[in-house]
Order: sequence, then structure tokens, then C-alpha cells
Amino acid sequence: MLLQPASVGLNSVSVRQQVVFTVAQLKPFSQLGGSLLAPLNVSVRSLNMEHWLTWLPAPDMPADTRYRVHTLRLRRSKWKPVAGCESLLSSQVCNVTILFKELLEEYQGRVQAFTFTHTSNWTYSGLFQPLRDTVLGAPGVSVSGCGNCLLLQFSPPIPMGHQSHQQLLEVYRGLTCLVRRTRDGAQFTLNLPYQEDIVIGYLQPEVEYCVTVTVTTIFNHNSIPSPANCAFTSPPPTIQSVYVILSLLGVFCLLALLLMGLVIYGGQLISRQRLPKTLSAILLYSQLLHTAQSDQFIQQSDHQFIQQSDQYIQLSDHQFIQQSDQFIQQSDQFIQHSDQLATSDHFIQVSAVTLPLDDSSLTGPGQEVF
Repeated sequence: MLLQPASVGLNSVSVRQQVVFTVAQLKPFSQLGGSLLAPLNVSVRSLNMEHWLTWLPAPDMPADTRYRVHTLRLRRSKWKPVAGCESLLSSQVCNVTILFKELLEEYQGRVQAFTFTHTSNWTYSGLFQPLRDTVLGAPGVSVSGCGNCLLLQFSPPIPMGHQSHQQLLEVYRGLTCLVRRTRDGAQFTLNLPYQEDIVIGYLQPEVEYCVTVTVTTIFNHNSIPSPANCAFTSPPPTIQSVYVILSLLGVFCLLALLLMGLVIYGGQLISRQRLPKTLSAILLYSQLLHTAQSDQFIQQSDHQFIQQSDQYIQLSDHQFIQQSDQFIQQSDQFIQHSDQLATSDHFIQVSAVTLPLDDSSLTGPGQEVF
């Protein structure tokens, strides 16, 4: 009976030794002395002025391990715990954007692992300056054609916090635009001051160009270029548009032929059928108007003819009077000449009377006169 408790005690000792051996196999040797391994690769990751402190857990860490984070501003030389980062899991990170708000200041972080009974040593990050070490992401780019140019519209990345957005606007100084022609791969680079709208001119119309934009600053060269944004300077004619234009031309020609056919057919109907009253009245009114215009023209023509006739008659009368005067003068001259001739005949007659011939003188005495 006394051996039974001894056997039970030996069994319990052997079980305890097996449990200790199993736990020793599960835990690293460094943890058997009561300390934890320190975190690995502690660093500050920053994108567009948003900063996170990250780390990697050491291998074979207990499942209940937690991590705490402290930060240091070098000018003040005092470590401060970060609110909200006092007990983090290995899969979490610590956002330190609010603490690292001065662009030209240098900061540092450290991380420690702990459990309820053990703690690890601190692991420190390198020095970090927001203006120098942040990575500037690709800006938002919109490209559209404007004839023989391209219109570029930019917008900075939209971070989570308002503070980061304002810092980005302060950091941006210029833009480097790589313009590549899609047709043959020819390209050129433009360094321009930062503006929300930029026009790139002197390009070929109806040609596709691709633009890649990178933000530049004075102290930071960690910029991510934007994806290539492509656009035509002016929309090129497509096969569908050509088909549409040809279809419209065909429809227009067909309508023109139909209209001509209707006009010809309508003319034939009008010539065969009696015109409506309204159309007859219109034609009658047109004829009357034409007749009135003709009468007016005739009256004007008669008036002009009468005036011209009067002028001709006046000219003819004047010429006739001149000719009559000349004829009268010639008649007077002829009468004078006739008078002169008559005077000569009278003288001859008078001479004949004064000097008569005696028959007896011509004949002798006793001769008969025949």
C-alpha cells in the first residue's frame, strides 16, 4: 500500500518533465531565460506626406505578444509614446503623420515587444525628414485634344488628411512632362512650373500623343511618374463617320431626284388639268400687272416719241424757213433779172415803132405787094 503513492509520485514527476520538455521545444532558447526578441526592420514609410512606422516581428514570438511605439524629435531629445500605438499586434502599423508635421525637422521612432511577463529591447528606425524622405505619388492627369495642341489638367493625390494635402501643395514646384508620339515613338521632355492647367502646343493635328507626368520638388527626388495618358490632338476621321457622310449624301441625292420628279410630274398635271381658282386668280393678277406695266411703258414711250417728234418738227420748220428764205431771195433775183430782160424787149419794141418800114419803099411803083 505504501508503494502506491510512490508510484503515483513518480508518474507525476515524469509527466511534469515531459511538459517542460515539450514547452522547451516550442520556445526559443533565448526566451527560456525570461526575455523576448526585439522587433526587426523598424522604419518609417511615407507616401504623399502620410507617415507610418512599420516593423517585422522576430521569429517564433508568443501569440500574446504586443508592441509599443515611441517617437523622438531630435531638437527636443525626448521620447514620447504615440497615442493609439501602446499595444499593437504584429500585423498592425502606427500612423505618425500628426507627430511628423514639420517638413524640415528630423524624427526617429522605436518599437518594443512585450507580454504580460516579459519585454524585449528597443529597435530604432533611421532618421526621417518629411520633405526629403517622403515619396511623391503620381498626380492625377487628364489629357484632351485642342486642334494642334494638348490640354493637360493636373490634380495632386488625395491623401487621407487635410494636413498632408496642404503640405503637398507646398512641396510641389514643377512638372516634368514626357510627350511621346504613338505613331513612331518620337518623344520630347518639358519642364514646366506646376499649374493645374497646361497647354502643349505646336503638335500635329489628328495624331495621338501619350503624356507621362512626374512631380518635381527642390529637395525631394522620390517621385512616382503617372501612367501614360493618351489622346488625339483632334479626332481623326473614322470609318463609321465616312459611312455616315456617304449615307447622307446618298439620301440627299435621292431626295433631289424625287423633288425633280415631282416638279416635272406636277407640271404635266397642270398642263393637262384646269388650274384651280386660286392659281387662276394669281395668274390673272400677274397678267394684269404685266399689262399695266406694258401700258405704262407704252405711255412713256409715246411721250418720249412725241417730244422727239416735236423737236424734229421744230428743227424741220427752222430748216424749211431758211430754205424758203433762200428760195424767195433767188426768186427776187430772178424777178429782177426778168425785169431787166423785159426792159430790153420794150426798148426793142419802141425802136420798132419809131422806125417803121414803108412798103412802098420796099416795092417799086406799080408793083403789088404779096
